[in-house]
Amino acid sequence: MPTRARSPGGARFYSGIGARGWRDSNYFTFSVRSPALRRWIAAQLPAKPKRVLSVGCGTGELESHLSALRHRVVGLDLSRAMLKRARGRGLGRLVQGDSRQLPFGDGSFDVVIFAESIGHLHLPTAFREAARVLRGRGRLLATTYAGTVKTHAAYAKFGLDEIAGSLAAAGFRVAERRFLSAKRSAVTELPSEAGSTVVYFLAKKRSVTAPTSAAPSPG
Repeated sequence: MPTRARSPGGARFYSGIGARGWRDSNYFTFSVRSPALRRWIAAQLPAKPKRVLSVGCGTGELESHLSALRHRVVGLDLSRAMLKRARGRGLGRLVQGDSRQLPFGDGSFDVVIFAESIGHLHLPTAFREAARVLRGRGRLLATTYAGTVKTHAAYAKFGLDEIAGSLAAAGFRVAERRFLSAKRSAVTELPSEAGSTVVYFLAKKRSVTAPTSAAPSPG
């Protein structure tokens, strides 16, 4: 299983985007470019405001949208420059930190989101940490690029079965896997990965059942 976390080159690349902005880079993410995808992701969350952690929040476009819907969003990123730009969007709950050791207590969040960030992470560790900071029956939402989408060299493209396996090993049950064609003004769901640009996972934290006591011996 790949063990890649964000490389130094990748960190410099994203810090440069934080300093200059996406418009002057040769790269993009769908959650930045597509307001329709931000609305689609938001629609997957419960209508009632929840405490949400966004791992790899970048410049905060998705997080701003979720905050406007009254979710209590905390954005986490390694890049100080990215967080500075996200703060300029009015986001107040921003933390510089590492997905391998989340600086939050157990059971702190209702939802953890990885919006196009898992290719920079060590999946087993990041998903275990997500499970730790989620409350019982918490949800994990992840989007990643479909197989035909060209990505930056620093972004590792994991196989879909590999992602599902890492989620299961971390204590999650994969509830949904959807294939999306994400454009600026519309998101279309497709029956397979063919023709899609984004793959979406919804995973639910498995509840831990306390061991039952042995029945007393007769007599």
